[in-house]
Amino acid sequence: VVANPAVGFTATESGEGYTWARNSQQNKLTPWSNDPVTDPAGEALYLRDDDADVFWTPTPRPAPAPAPIETRHGWGFTSWTTAWGGLETETTAFVPRRDPVKLVRLRITNRTEVERSLSLYRYAELVLGERREPNAPYVIVERDLDSGALLAHNPYNQTFGNRLAFVAVAGAEVDSVTARRGAFLGRNGHASSPASVVAGGPLDGSLDTDLDPCAAVRVPLALAPGETREVVFLLGQAKTVADVRTL
Repeated sequence: VVANPAVGFTATESGEGYTWARNSQQNKLTPWSNDPVTDPAGEALYLRDDDADVFWTPTPRPAPAPAPIETRHGWGFTSWTTAWGGLETETTAFVPRRDPVKLVRLRITNRTEVERSLSLYRYAELVLGERREPNAPYVIVERDLDSGALLAHNPYNQTFGNRLAFVAVAGAEVDSVTARRGAFLGRNGHASSPASVVAGGPLDGSLDTDLDPCAAVRVPLALAPGETREVVFLLGQAKTVADVRTL
């Protein structure tokens, strides 16, 4: 468990767990599961090699590459390190001391002698309450064009309904988004093989949740030989749009 007074998350050796803001029971941002066997993913980061038409996650779950992955739990962070297909990745999840935001920092290095064309997909299944199923029909998702963040709130949540959850990216440009979980995963889809990542290319851009919300973004990334890039994915909750932009 990694937390500050405003936000927190869990992590396992397999990957990211769930994230909450202010109240870990009544205001889950993403779903919690009491299933240590399947350890389902409510949050995930996907890397896609657009030239080779393959994808994987830099964590052991939900779609790992066929390579060893080192998990390290430290004071205030969990990190996963691996190398596959000529790319080295270090993924670190942590929270700042006070701000209401969880950060996932991806540091990726191209160890080959050719330029790599990649797509990064960040996926978060939204809850904004105690459980996903009763709250899903009421979640409203918007896009803040100034910051590029996806904003979500749940007016059905009597205690936290006026707060804005957000998903944003620092260090790279988002080219497309979706708020439709069904569109991202695909019909009868699963986080281990989401339809949007399998197909590649931009997301559908829809902010209509179809009563089954998520917050997903795509970041195209070109890596020169030997180049290292750092991209940070943010998930948090704030009082106002102005606070989101500041964060």
